[in-house]
Amino acid sequence: MGHVTLTIAEIRWPAEGKDRGGVVGADGRKFGCFREKLGLFAVGNTYEIEVTDGQYQNVKSARLVAAAAPSRQQAAPAPQANGSGNGYYRPTSPEDSERMFVCATLGALIRAGEVKNDKGQLFHTTQMLRLIWQHTFGAQGAGGAFHAGENAQRAQA
Repeated sequence: MGHVTLTIAEIRWPAEGKDRGGVVGADGRKFGCFREKLGLFAVGNTYEIEVTDGQYQNVKSARLVAAAAPSRQQAAPAPQANGSGNGYYRPTSPEDSERMFVCATLGALIRAGEVKNDKGQLFHTTQMLRLIWQHTFGAQGAGGAFHAGENAQRAQA
């Protein structure tokens, strides 16, 4: 087993269905590396790497020696106070706000496994989310509070 000090210039992730990728140093040296160990590396950082002996040297372990120096880029200009940067502020329309809320919430529920890919369940959940939006933020953006009553019971169903 040998040890090398290497500043990472490139991380080569394995191709689809493969387990081995590699790292390339700033000096051009290349070392094989299994997928689960590639996460140890970051481009620009310097590592003390233990490598296997043989024709193809593979990474066995790595220890960070020096982190990459922060780049000296010019600071980005402060964002415009009106939000768009073109001198014209256009608020989000109430219809778009409702759509954005329903899409984001429905997507989160699907990812969490709370809603299945079933036409009836998707429809019911979408309608329920629209009712929640309208009760919470008001229909057509008028604003409003949630009031208990017939519609509130329908939203809970």
